[in-house]
Amino acid sequence: EFSFTVQNVDSFNFRITAAGKFIIDWGDDQKEVLTRTIMSFDPIDHTYSEPGTYVIKIRGQATDYNVSVPTISFKDSPNRSKIVSISGGLGRVFPTISNNKNPNFNATFSTCTGIQQIPSDLFAGLTGKPSNFMFQDVFNGCTGLRGEIPPGLFGNLSGAPSVYMFSNAFKGCAGLTGSIPPGLFGNLVGPPAVGIFNATFSGCSGLTGEIQVGLFGNLSGNAASTMFAHTFSGCTGLTGSIPAGLFGIITVNPQFAMFNNPFKDCRGLTGSIPDGLFGNMTGAPATSMFGGTFNGCSGLTGPIPAGLFASITGKPASAMFTNTFNGCSGLTGEIPSDLFAGISGVGDAGMFNGTFKNCSGLTGQIPAGLFGNINGNTYSGMFGGTFAGCSGLTGTIPSGLFGKFTSTPAPGMFQGTFQGCTNLTGIGDGIWDLSGLLWGNNMYNAFDNMF
Repeated sequence: EFSFTVQNVDSFNFRITAAGKFIIDWGDDQKEVLTRTIMSFDPIDHTYSEPGTYVIKIRGQATDYNVSVPTISFKDSPNRSKIVSISGGLGRVFPTISNNKNPNFNATFSTCTGIQQIPSDLFAGLTGKPSNFMFQDVFNGCTGLRGEIPPGLFGNLSGAPSVYMFSNAFKGCAGLTGSIPPGLFGNLVGPPAVGIFNATFSGCSGLTGEIQVGLFGNLSGNAASTMFAHTFSGCTGLTGSIPAGLFGIITVNPQFAMFNNPFKDCRGLTGSIPDGLFGNMTGAPATSMFGGTFNGCSGLTGPIPAGLFASITGKPASAMFTNTFNGCSGLTGEIPSDLFAGISGVGDAGMFNGTFKNCSGLTGQIPAGLFGNINGNTYSGMFGGTFAGCSGLTGTIPSGLFGKFTSTPAPGMFQGTFQGCTNLTGIGDGIWDLSGLLWGNNMYNAFDNMF
């Protein structure tokens, strides 16, 4: 049985798309026996004789699912904000069925702002391989939630990850408190799926404690696009060090926005960035792959590990390291000379825009050849604000730092690159090798406020 309490309503509706026979007890001595097929999408409606508070109960058991749509959903109910509590197990009414098919709870409680607590047994009994989008947006925008996330909330799921299965699951749930339970996501084994942990805890500023190693199961293999984009973005209450091995062992082919802003503004995180955090990834860069990864993590300390970006080799991609360390004012030591060593060829737009911006604790000279062997055409914002605010950097800007380019400089190419770098002492000969091409008005604008 699953039940939920609605307050001050004169009507209510929701959807069930699973096949099976269900008994709906509306809480006013009215019951309804409902036979559904997986092609039934019409809402289930009930009107009360007078406004009031009612406990609605759902009994029965599903026999089949259309896994491409939500199995049960309150998202479209006009009175969804008047659900004040939920209890019992959705996993009992909508269990893993005999052919190992699982339900889809995509957006089931999305924007149900009145719900205050998540029952520990809500999804109990679910086993096996998850369905695609299984818990995407399940509590997205549930701003009324309080208390801790129950351990084992998502049942005993195991096997290969599925696409977007936990994307936005708790997004915006700022009232959740306590630590993220270890093993929350079951025993997933295999390569990450597209968007699997995209913005899962984004905006959960009330969560505290350390991130546990093994939180994401036993992930290994090929990367997937947006797999950890914004995962902990805005989780300002998280503390402690980022555990080595947090993201599993990802070894092959960077993908679009795979680590885009996962720790954005997690200023409570401390300690050094673990070497090997991103596995031993090989392959060519991808757009926004490390865009904003540690953006705003002012509590991180120690030097940047030389092998952080492992063996990524090939042609640059747009925005690939945009704002990666922006605002990491606690990082210290010199920038590793081989941090981007494997990247070479024709550049792209915004590729190092704001990469080390406001990293005021970094010291020493900027390594010659830091940006590999980048050449060819110019693009907008390639090195815009790359070292802006790095007041601890010293020495002369090395010759050839930005490679050799063969086209007219693009707008904003070097806009504010060294703005606020007050301890740099000079510029090496030929620092901008533009093959004798005219700079033009765009290049003059690009150099505004460089120092």
